[in-house]
Amino acid sequence: MALFGAYWDDAWHTDTGRDDFWIPPHLVLYAGVFVAATCAAVWTLLSWRRAGGGAHQLRQVLADPALLLAVLGGVSALVSAPVDDAWHRLLGRDAVLWSPPHLLAVAATLALVVGLLAGLQQTASRSAAIARLVGGAAVLGALQLPVLEYDTDVPQFPAVWYYPVATLGLAVGYLLVRDLLVRFRAVLAAAAVYTTLRILIAVALVALGNSSAMVPPLLACLLLLAPLQHLRALAQLVLLGVATPTLWWVSSLPQSTVTTVVPATELVAAVPLSVGAALLAGVLHGDLRPPRAAWSRRDSASASAALVLLLVCAALVLPAAPALAHDPGQGPRVLRAQMTVTHNGTTATVTLALPVSCESISPIGAVARRAGTEHRGPLTLTQQAGSCVASGDVHVDQTGRWFVYAELNREPSTRAHRAEAWLPVRPGTTVSVERVVYAPAQPETRVLLRDATGAGLLLAVIGLLLTVMRLSRRVADRRS
Repeated sequence: MALFGAYWDDAWHTDTGRDDFWIPPHLVLYAGVFVAATCAAVWTLLSWRRAGGGAHQLRQVLADPALLLAVLGGVSALVSAPVDDAWHRLLGRDAVLWSPPHLLAVAATLALVVGLLAGLQQTASRSAAIARLVGGAAVLGALQLPVLEYDTDVPQFPAVWYYPVATLGLAVGYLLVRDLLVRFRAVLAAAAVYTTLRILIAVALVALGNSSAMVPPLLACLLLLAPLQHLRALAQLVLLGVATPTLWWVSSLPQSTVTTVVPATELVAAVPLSVGAALLAGVLHGDLRPPRAAWSRRDSASASAALVLLLVCAALVLPAAPALAHDPGQGPRVLRAQMTVTHNGTTATVTLALPVSCESISPIGAVARRAGTEHRGPLTLTQQAGSCVASGDVHVDQTGRWFVYAELNREPSTRAHRAEAWLPVRPGTTVSVERVVYAPAQPETRVLLRDATGAGLLLAVIGLLLTVMRLSRRVADRRS
C-alpha cells in the first residue's frame, strides 16, 4: 500500500502538482505506513503485557534492539508527514524526493520494516514466513525509492547519478535481506515479489490516467549473483556494480516513454560510479573491513568519524539544491487558465490564456526545465476577446519529459507579485489542459532555517541507516 502510494504521489505531482496535503496518494501512502507502525505498536504492547506491564518492564521490552528500531522507525515515519508539509509550506521548492523530510520518511520506513523482520526471526509459522517474504520485498522497495523520479522520467539531478544511486540501494537491500531471510532463494523470492508489485503499480497508474513508471530489472541483477554465492562479498558487490547499470540501461530502452534513459556517453561514467556505490554498501555493512587483527578499534572509530563528517557535509549542501522541475512547494493559487504546450523535438511552444486584461500583468518569460538544466525564452502578451494570451518559444531537446513554465508578474514591473504555471511535455506531443496559475514560494529569505533544519533531519537519516545496518549484521552474526 505504501509503495503504491509513493509512486502514485510522484505521478500526481508530475501531472497535477501539489494542490493539497490531503490528496489521495498521500492518504494511501501514510495509511500503509500507519498499518506497519501499528504492527510495531501491537508488538510492543503484547511484549510489555507478557513482561508484567510496569515501567521497569517497559524499559526491558524496549531493550530489544529489533523492537526499539521498529518503534523508532514507525514514529519517525509518521512524524515525517507533518514535517514534510511544514517544509514545503515554509521553504517552497527543494530537491524533491531527495529533500530531507522525504529521505527521513524513506529511512524511517526502512528502519520500521527491518525491525519487524528481525523480530520475526524466531517465529516458524507459515504466516510469519509470508510476512518475512513481503518484508524483504518492502526493504528492497524502500531502498529503490531514492531513484523514483528517475524511474518515472522526472529527474531532478543529472542522469549520471541514476544508476549509482540505484546500485547503492540494491546492494544495501541485498545485504540486508540476505541477513534477514538467510537463504539466497528467499532473497530471490523477495525480489520476485517486489518486481510483481512494480508491474502492478505501473499498470494501476496507467488505469488511473497518471504517468507511469518503469519496471526495474532488480530480479535479473540478483539472479546473476547465484553462481557467486560461495565467493566473498567483494566479488559479488563488484559484479552487482557492473551489472546493475548495464541491465538498467538495457531495460530502460523499451520503457523509454516512462523512464529516464541515460545517454550512452554518461553510462561510461555511471558504471565505475556504480561499482564504487556497491563497494560503499559493503563497507557500511561491514563485509569489506580488513581482518580484525589489522583493524583496530581506533581505526574503526576514525573511519566512522570520517564517514559521518562526509555525510554531514552532504547534509549541509543537499537542502540547498533547487528542484528544477515539477514543484511540490507551489504557493497560493492566483487563478485558473488554459495552458497549451507543444514539443516538436527542438522547441517547446507555450500559450497561456488568462481570463484577465493584459494591462494587469507583464511577462517574465518561458522556461523549460529538466534534470538541473534550464532553458529560457521570451514571452509576449496578446489581448484577445475576454482574455490575455501569453505565448512564447523555448529551446528543448529530444531527451525525455520537460517541464515548461510560463512566468508572469501580476502587476507590470513588480517582481514581488510573480505568478507561474507549468505543464509536463514529451517530444512530439501537445498537451492542453486547464492549469492553476500560482504564486511561487519564496524560500530564499529562510536560508539559515532551511540549512539547519535540513542538516538535522539528514543526521537523523544517517543515524537510522547506520542502526539498520548494525542490527542486520547482528542478526546474521547471532545466527552463525
